[in-house]
Amino acid sequence: MEKTATAATIITVIIFLVLLSYKFSLAITPLTIEQKQVMQFLQEKAELSSDYTSLETAHLQDVKEVMGWADALFLISVLLLFLFSWHFKINYNQLKLGKIMQTAGLISLFTAGLILLLMLLSFQFTFTLFHQLFFPQGNWQFAADSLLIQTFPGSFFTAIGLKIFFIAISFSAIIYFIARRFK
Repeated sequence: MEKTATAATIITVIIFLVLLSYKFSLAITPLTIEQKQVMQFLQEKAELSSDYTSLETAHLQDVKEVMGWADALFLISVLLLFLFSWHFKINYNQLKLGKIMQTAGLISLFTAGLILLLMLLSFQFTFTLFHQLFFPQGNWQFAADSLLIQTFPGSFFTAIGLKIFFIAISFSAIIYFIARRFK
């Protein structure tokens, strides 16, 4: 039971840190007026402009769904982290929790670093892999002159992708070093 709880805690920390980095990156990224309008749609705060084609609209609907799942997973990870922390503090001790968090920080640091390295070596490959994983129906490729690509050019995704994993590395390092102090 302890090994299962430890593994689940580490996985939850990794998920939490990546999703926290994603949410933080979105919050601090400056957006154009057009990008803000799309983000309002994706957050279910506004309707989408009718200027987008049916294929672009379908993809944005899929993006909205993925973002909804990411938000739900983030909230679940927060709840699980609270429960796992409580479990280890009650059933073991602060030292055990510190060791688990140190391991989780280190694994998160390695995972985020590996993804960042992959992005730096070949952003296009990483971008394609991401889209094949989250949009397997294949409706994510558009012509360079499409409104969606004009609104969110490749440079937007490169910048935000790198930002997410730089921030994830930073958060992971913070978790690792704080947890190390408890050890």
